[in-house]
Amino acid sequence: MNKSVSTHYSVVLFVLAILASIAFHFAPQFAWYITGVLALIGLTLVGIPHGALDVLTHTSRTTHVHPILFLSTYIASVALVICGWFFIPTATLAFFLLLSAWHFGQADFELWKLKRGSMCWGTLLLIIILGWHLEEVNSILSAIGVSEAVLSLVIKAEFWIKNGTIIGWMIALALAIYRRKKPWFWSLMLLACTPLLPVLIAFMFFFIGQHSVAGWMHLKRGLKLNDRQLWIKAAPFHLGAWAIIGVGVYSLGINESQTFHATVGWFFAFLGSISIPHIVESHRFIQNLREHS
Repeated sequence: MNKSVSTHYSVVLFVLAILASIAFHFAPQFAWYITGVLALIGLTLVGIPHGALDVLTHTSRTTHVHPILFLSTYIASVALVICGWFFIPTATLAFFLLLSAWHFGQADFELWKLKRGSMCWGTLLLIIILGWHLEEVNSILSAIGVSEAVLSLVIKAEFWIKNGTIIGWMIALALAIYRRKKPWFWSLMLLACTPLLPVLIAFMFFFIGQHSVAGWMHLKRGLKLNDRQLWIKAAPFHLGAWAIIGVGVYSLGINESQTFHATVGWFFAFLGSISIPHIVESHRFIQNLREHS
């Protein structure tokens, strides 16, 4: 994705976020249906497939570890994180958020060709998305066992969190303008829409619309494959990921005390479990691309 295409895409994504915000204000049920369908399509096309190619990226950059051993370690890591959600959900959440901030920041800064501050950026964008929806986030996380005491402390800090994100957003905006990084600017415009959207849709706009698409572009460039070739090679692991998420959500999220928030919480718990080893492999793949560019 060249600079011109990247900028135009970022503008389109921002416009879609504006339209979604308006729709949720005037026709929330219709907006939920449309954005929900689009989110499902996005997850199927790039959201999960961009992480289902880790075995391929691994074999493309090294021959020291056999793919079977790599896959075994990968699956064991996923299982370990799933156990973490069951037995130590609060610590697992903190670990997942820290790794996600690092991953999201690295991916964006690599795309925008920025060298320092990626962790700060990743942390800021997660706090913006989650911090403006603390009541929704609290309902989702408490439904999967995250400590009520910790969540209560976060709720009490809502004023400082929101004002801190405004300051951070303004600093990032000034840097984006100073560095003349148009995609970064439009990413900040996208984040400015997140308080007007439900947290689930706000996250999907970023995760699918920005992060997963950028990851897909990294894969196309690094593996020198087109979209169709990537989808075919991702298919076995893509289906496996959906199987883990589907079985997990059905087994744990759907029961006699089932709620919408529990379903969403367990969906993201299993999606997060699959993402942890992907984050590590993605970092190595990006490093390898950088060394050979």
